[in-house]
Amino acid sequence: MVGKRAEVMDSTSQKQRGGMIAVISKRTPINEAELGKLLEEFKGDAVISNYNSPYQLIISAKEEIFPKLSEKLRENGYRSIRLKVSGAFHSPLMKPAKDELLEYVKSLNFRNPSLPIYSPTYLDVISDLERLRNLVPDQMTGAVKWMHLIMSLPDWKVQGIAEVGPKNVLFKLTSDTSKYANLDLKIYKVGD
Repeated sequence: MVGKRAEVMDSTSQKQRGGMIAVISKRTPINEAELGKLLEEFKGDAVISNYNSPYQLIISAKEEIFPKLSEKLRENGYRSIRLKVSGAFHSPLMKPAKDELLEYVKSLNFRNPSLPIYSPTYLDVISDLERLRNLVPDQMTGAVKWMHLIMSLPDWKVQGIAEVGPKNVLFKLTSDTSKYANLDLKIYKVGD
């Protein structure tokens, strides 16, 4: 499924040129509602696609609006950095990829998960096969609500989280969110 996901995302990105831009604040949490209101001008061609932490949100957008989008962000006091990605991922602009992956997923056999799967798209625990089957396709067009997921972990009695891998991006985002929300969450970094 991972290979097919990459294939359909690449194919869609070639046909529907887009990208992503990080909106960053060092001290003050970003007001999601204000940023969302600012994006209304772009009529769905620019959306918040990743709620990474109180201090970092990501916008996915069509390629042709980036000059105007960057200018609008700057005029409204936002610091932004264009990300080096090939598409407007986690946004409605990826719908052709989602539709193609949904068809592919029908041919796969799934089993009930033996461990809880916490979804930053659904903001819920995945325990049934139908939702599990749709999870990866839905992530293609749905926003990644990492910050909201981290804030909800205590509700699910989760006491710790570990990032496994060579970088520490999720570790930092999780730490920022945990501090902001005053969570008593153990955060671990494993691997280099």
